[in-house]
Amino acid sequence: MAQNQMLFASDWLTENPDTSPESFYYNTKPQPGGFAAQVFAYGPTQRRGATPQFLGALISQAQHTLIISTPYFIPDYSLINILCATAYRGVAVTMIVPKHNDSFVVTVTSRSYYWQLLKAGVKIYEYKPGLLHAKTLTVDGELSLIGSTNLDLRSFGLI
Repeated sequence: MAQNQMLFASDWLTENPDTSPESFYYNTKPQPGGFAAQVFAYGPTQRRGATPQFLGALISQAQHTLIISTPYFIPDYSLINILCATAYRGVAVTMIVPKHNDSFVVTVTSRSYYWQLLKAGVKIYEYKPGLLHAKTLTVDGELSLIGSTNLDLRSFGLI
């Protein structure tokens, strides 16, 4: 919880520099029934390119399984190469994307990358009931990332 509070304060102080940092309360006590988690920020107060680099590092660490869900899949070529290299190493890579997106352009652009991924052995599943809006990444069933960043160039460039 303290990480989220500090992230909020950091963003707030960027836009409101006259606010006293002491006006923020940080709860640093462990919460009962909680679990280990790490906040990863993405926005105007963070270094440009940090998120695709972070995602690439996580993906390249997979040893057995990698499962990714994203509504918008228009990656840069470094991310495509990392996904393919991970599959070529024998990691079971699964992508879950919506069958029908809210943008026709996004749908056809996403599918233009399928051949490279399929050739490398990536399994691609299209969610049919509606717009899958989950943004998740799971590595070896041990590490999970739940976020708000899509795997697309637009999201990577919004800083």
